[in-house]
Amino acid sequence: MRLLMGLQPLPLLYDVLIEGDRLRFVLFRQLTVGKVKSEDIERVDEIGTISIGSFAALNFKNRFMARAFMVGFKRAWLARQVLITPEDAERFVQWARKHGIPMAERA
Repeated sequence: MRLLMGLQPLPLLYDVLIEGDRLRFVLFRQLTVGKVKSEDIERVDEIGTISIGSFAALNFKNRFMARAFMVGFKRAWLARQVLITPEDAERFVQWARKHGIPMAERA
């Protein structure tokens, strides 16, 4: 299991990066496909490590067995909701709290 968690090829293809007050959605770690300001995020829900989340959400999860979050936007970007697995989940949680984004953690 630990070996599988170490092999994470998908973040090289697409990822979400924290940059100041924004989330930046990227391809190949460089090509920006979208940016979202923290003020445009309605809520963040932690959905766990193995949940599929929602079929109505854009699936941007890219890390195997990582903490996953459903990010809901005030206005539709590409979708109203996006599933993500940030590289540093605790940093992401702190970022959301710092910017006053309502968060529901999994019980």
